[in-house]
Amino acid sequence: MRFTKMAMAGFGLVAGAAMAFSGSGEASAATLLPSYFPHTQSLSDGMVTVKVSNGTSKTTKCQLSVHEASKKSQLEARATAVNLLLAAGIESSVLADARQDAAAGALKVVWTNKSISKDGSATATWKSGRTDTSYTIYQECTSPDPLLGLTVNGVAQVYTVTGTGKSPDSPDDSGNGSLGGLFGGLLG
Repeated sequence: MRFTKMAMAGFGLVAGAAMAFSGSGEASAATLLPSYFPHTQSLSDGMVTVKVSNGTSKTTKCQLSVHEASKKSQLEARATAVNLLLAAGIESSVLADARQDAAAGALKVVWTNKSISKDGSATATWKSGRTDTSYTIYQECTSPDPLLGLTVNGVAQVYTVTGTGKSPDSPDDSGNGSLGGLFGGLLG
């Protein structure tokens, strides 16, 4: 089995972080499979639409960012680093930094801590104003349980949306999107 340098660095990061942060911060109760936070996505005339569903019994907070399609491998490596830290049960500044790295360079951070009620869903749209026919999306959802002091984390997901880019005669919103969000709220 071959490991990339990034994967090996991720394992080293997790091991070091586990030693440095064990027993500190919020405890992570579990890491849920992507099936708990299913999504559908489309791209039509430059408008990206993503619907995320919450299949858990608690309200969840989701992060969603849109990236250039060419950044998929880089984004997958960043999601792997987040997932390794989640699997180790580490809630710390190391995890916060890994999450921030995952959204770095996004064309649009669409959601930052977007609440989705249990068994509910939410839809995000971004009028890109771009002719791109494919984008890569980063999605991550967490469900804090204040009664137990635990956080249930969904596996960070990276997926592609393909479709049609903005045609010359469609309105352009200069890439500002219909749903804004500052990434700073992700760390809080």
